[in-house]
Amino acid sequence: MKLDYSKICQELIADLPAKQKEVILRRFALQGGETETLESIGQSMGGVTRERIRQIEAEGLKNVRPRAQKCKAIFQSFKKYFNSFGEVRKEEIALNELGEGGYKNQICFLLALSEGSSRFGENRDFWSAFTTSPDALNNAKKVISATYSQLEKSGKPASLKELSVGIKPAVFESYLGISKKIRKNGDNLYGLKNWPENRLPNNCRQF
Repeated sequence: MKLDYSKICQELIADLPAKQKEVILRRFALQGGETETLESIGQSMGGVTRERIRQIEAEGLKNVRPRAQKCKAIFQSFKKYFNSFGEVRKEEIALNELGEGGYKNQICFLLALSEGSSRFGENRDFWSAFTTSPDALNNAKKVISATYSQLEKSGKPASLKELSVGIKPAVFESYLGISKKIRKNGDNLYGLKNWPENRLPNNCRQF
């Protein structure tokens, strides 16, 4: 049975103090629309500082966590999901898969409450991702670095089978999915983003 994550989240925050509830609703866009930055929320509240809004958000999450114990089964299913991908998954993919195509904002909120899970922000080299283990994230980065070097040295596309020696294919592909420097084409061959189009033909794309 498909869960109504929107209803679950609304029940979790129902009894929060007004300011905490408002900040969480807007930070996670639990009522729809786009998530809002700390700055924009602070400005709309009469010039409250970014740091103060961050504190209010943290206080709200802290108050919700005890109530979230009733979501234990949901959190266990999240953990099982991440374990199947080596405890690292690109944010966009994770939210879509866990929410079954919907409830992305609600899934993000529940992951913020889930013990052990954390969000890794996007930077120059990596897409934003969720992880349930700092060690797993570090391992993913090592795998990506080694794969990048392997592709750079060979100078030619390679299949998942050729690259993922000693690592479960689903885990390996999930790790590569957070990299901005490695891409995959329509024939499921991997190459480097900076390669010319003719070296990795057929609808080159990043994950």
